[in-house]
Amino acid sequence: MAGGDWKEMLYASESGDLELVKYHIRMGINPNYLHPEFLTVPLLAFRDC
Repeated sequence: MAGGDWKEMLYASESGDLELVKYHIRMGINPNYLHPEFLTVPLLAFRDC
């Protein structure tokens, strides 16, 4: 897994970009991966716009 892809998915989640989040999941980014720098999983940041 590329760290940048995970971070892009985190930022997409934070901004409510569901399509980009779904894209990254389809591309194989693990939504349950606990990133050591952020200490979170990306979908905890998802906000409904």
